[in-house]
Amino acid sequence: MTGVAPPHAGAPGAGRRGFTLLELMAVMVILGFLLYLLPPRMDTYGDRSRLESAANTLISAFTAVRETAIIDGHEARIQFTLPGATTDRKQTGSYRYLVGPEERRTSKALREEGEIDEDRPVRRSEEAWVESSWYPMPDGVVLEGFSTTAGEWIRSNPRGDPVEVSFHPDGSVRPACAVRLTCIDLPPGAARTVTVVVNPLTAAASITEGEGDLPKSRDPSDFK
Repeated sequence: MTGVAPPHAGAPGAGRRGFTLLELMAVMVILGFLLYLLPPRMDTYGDRSRLESAANTLISAFTAVRETAIIDGHEARIQFTLPGATTDRKQTGSYRYLVGPEERRTSKALREEGEIDEDRPVRRSEEAWVESSWYPMPDGVVLEGFSTTAGEWIRSNPRGDPVEVSFHPDGSVRPACAVRLTCIDLPPGAARTVTVVVNPLTAAASITEGEGDLPKSRDPSDFK
């Protein structure tokens, strides 16, 4: 009977062996640990990006209204509708612009000879406010709250009227405010909330991570 000769040292595959059950189990444990480190939902990155984009949009909106007031020389406003406590990702709140009803007069230096010497602007009727369309927040990104005083937030519009902020020709804001945005599509443990704060001194808007707030009013005695 002729036996089968073992492969010699130079033959292909010589000295190789398969994986043992213990090695395969170790690989599965490592893969399981790596999968555990991944986010529970791969699309949370898109949700977070939508939240950040909405916050940057509000920054641009506040900046645009302020610059309009400065350049045009009259009051400009931004209004918000708040959806209240909601889990409806379609009911997110909205905002719009309003251009003031005061018509700016020509300065004395540019006034024609004999033109009436009037410096004060003429106030037109309330119907003369120029209003933009309402711009809704993205699906799933909710205008959760609005504040004009540190620590005090409203979640829905008082008496159904929109809340508003006014910017004036000198660049100031009345009142300073904070707007809180929450992405309800993100899980509770995720970074799902940002706050857009309009500084009461500079009237510049900025983004604060999480549940930010307006600075507290300082008591005059603090400066003694």
